[in-house]
Amino acid sequence: MSTQNDNSHLGFVYQAKLLKDLFFEDDYNLINNKDGKLFLGWTLDMRKMIGDNKQVYSINKTSATYKQHNDLTNEISLIPNMGYEKKFSDKSKILFLLNAKNINRYTKSLGANISFKSKF
Repeated sequence: MSTQNDNSHLGFVYQAKLLKDLFFEDDYNLINNKDGKLFLGWTLDMRKMIGDNKQVYSINKTSATYKQHNDLTNEISLIPNMGYEKKFSDKSKILFLLNAKNINRYTKSLGANISFKSKF
């Protein structure tokens, strides 16, 4: 199934593909008190292209077709995270966050954040 997207006034027309998506996530507070909290979380995201894997498009009235490889028509992502938030007072806190990403397309990443918030 596809929907037709007519942007001919911009010089291109393409056939948009529909996706089905299944998404789960959860968070766990391991420590949660007035001074700070330690938490874990995860996200699982699964996507699949519906219909055929052929993309038809045209640019300035010149048509072309692109056929997507089967291994690129679906994606599964697992994203775990862990963080610690420390309150110094009612007006200031610091947050440390670590997350990772693993995708079935041989993509992996690791990230970290440190943020400080203070009200004056």
